[in-house]
Amino acid sequence: MIILTSSVATVADHIYQNYLSNKGYKTVLFIDTAAEPEVGKEEGDDWWLQNDLKGLQNQGYQVDRWSITDKTKEEIEARIDEYDIIYMCGGNTIYLLQQLQQTGSFDLIKSKVLAGKPYIGTSAGSIAACTKIPAYLEDAEGIELDDYTGLEFCDLIFVPHWGQDGFKDAYLNGRIQTAYDENEPPFLLMSDYHYALVEDGAVTVINTKK
Repeated sequence: MIILTSSVATVADHIYQNYLSNKGYKTVLFIDTAAEPEVGKEEGDDWWLQNDLKGLQNQGYQVDRWSITDKTKEEIEARIDEYDIIYMCGGNTIYLLQQLQQTGSFDLIKSKVLAGKPYIGTSAGSIAACTKIPAYLEDAEGIELDDYTGLEFCDLIFVPHWGQDGFKDAYLNGRIQTAYDENEPPFLLMSDYHYALVEDGAVTVINTKK
């Protein structure tokens, strides 16, 4: 089961009630790698991460934060195997992809999920789960990669936080112009109140406001 969100905090209850309550899952490995460049600069700047963490905890899960940064592939595999669900949090998508590549965990996580390990992504964690990183993010953080391919759980580019005030300027004044290319894969525009369920490459979009 693969679930892609813009903000798990706003949809966690809906996901649990409709798709997870009968699965018997108890533990979530909250991989916070993508947040490392984004938090710790100012007090309280991780409020969004804390909201996502609490959103999962409120469903009754044991949720443990952990990062793949500077870990070996063997360490990452052992840790993943201890938990029922992989959760990949939001933050800096390029940094996350860089760490997945450098630690050798890219193919590891992909194989675990394709073999049946549940995966929940938020924002950067959802973008990385799809076919590729959108062009407007490739050089946005000063990190250059040789390969911007995502985990390819579906053949889409995930666009998080669509319609949210804090992202309006970024999308309307740069991102859309850069993304306007007929050679790009289809874009999936997702508000904080939508999430996508991916099964065998097919994508079902759920609107929690209905």
